Amino acid sequence: MLVNEILSEWIIPLKKTDTCDAVAMFFADAQTLELPVVEQGKFIGYVGLQSALVNKSKRVEEIIEHQHITIHNDLHIFDAALFLSQSGRYCVAVCDEQGVYKGAITLKEINKAISTDAAWAIPGAIVTLEMPARDYTLTELSRLAEMNQVKITGVHIGRVQDSEQLLVSLKFNSTEINQVLHAFERYDYVIKSVHQISSINEDLSARMQWLIKYLNT
Repeated sequence: MLVNEILSEWIIPLKKTDTCDAVAMFFADAQTLELPVVEQGKFIGYVGLQSALVNKSKRVEEIIEHQHITIHNDLHIFDAALFLSQSGRYCVAVCDEQGVYKGAITLKEINKAISTDAAWAIPGAIVTLEMPARDYTLTELSRLAEMNQVKITGVHIGRVQDSEQLLVSLKFNSTEINQVLHAFERYDYVIKSVHQISSINEDLSARMQWLIKYLNT
């Protein structure tokens, strides 16, 4: 699953001319401590909730943080989860290769996407492979996994934007997958990412609970 499939419907991008007093409610609706600012379709930075609250008489353009921290719209959600976990951010803007703003995601969308399917939520490793569409065969991937004493319990297939390449995410029933990774490499599969979903899920859930408590105070 790619981030462009889970863009938040609650995040309303701010404009430079918005007043901080008027946009305060947007933070609560989106359950985030920061919101993106967009000008003529391009992402230009973020505004934090705390900054907006202490500068109610000002406009957004006066307090904007010009941090060009974004993720690409065809990034896999587990890479996005890892980014949010490691960076400590609660919201991140999603843009295309030209920097055009496509939307944003928060911990809320990540948690929902991960927990929707029980197969992805249980502990285990997740590996994302990139390959030409013509080379994809689940039978072969399953054979390589089972030869190394693990099973594939979930599969998600996405397409790399403007190409014939697939991003194939495989959920395994074990975290011990070194031998499987070596097997994939021997057969010339390109490994894009490897994640342990339990640790990511625990970190995001803890921070999501803290965020909700903060917004309710």
